[in-house]
Amino acid sequence: MASVDDVFNKLGEVSDRLQNLHNDMSVQTDVIKGFRDANHNDLVAQTTILSQIGSGISDLFAVLKHISLQQETAICLLGNIAKHTCAIWNEEHWQTEVLQQIKQFTNESLLIAQSTSPAATLEVRRLQELKAEVERCCPPPTPETICKTSECSDPGPFKEGSDNPR
Repeated sequence: MASVDDVFNKLGEVSDRLQNLHNDMSVQTDVIKGFRDANHNDLVAQTTILSQIGSGISDLFAVLKHISLQQETAICLLGNIAKHTCAIWNEEHWQTEVLQQIKQFTNESLLIAQSTSPAATLEVRRLQELKAEVERCCPPPTPETICKTSECSDPGPFKEGSDNPR
């Protein structure tokens, strides 16, 4: 039969073992809390980074939208230039034919007039000289321009933080 001292000693051993288990559990609990806190901090940092990336992507889309608006304006202006260039080429072609016919008619008329009336030829030259003097003093009005451009929408310069709507 075991004595009271033996039972007391066994209880002491059991108490020591329980204390060791308690200490081991405390260490493991602290390690788990450290992992949990580290994971939480990592999650907060990752969320912040993702938020910044999202903001950057939003800014990038605003810049791309603005560039797209500028390209639309450039395309409109180039379209106007192409239309006017084509119209000028057509007009120049037609006017060249007309001018050649006028030149031929004028030369023929001049030869006829000079051969039939030498006195009139001298009078025409005198009038041309008088007209040149008057034009040096008072030049004739310049013709009105015929080229008109249509307005193209211009988004203006990019402003950070705005969508730059039209």
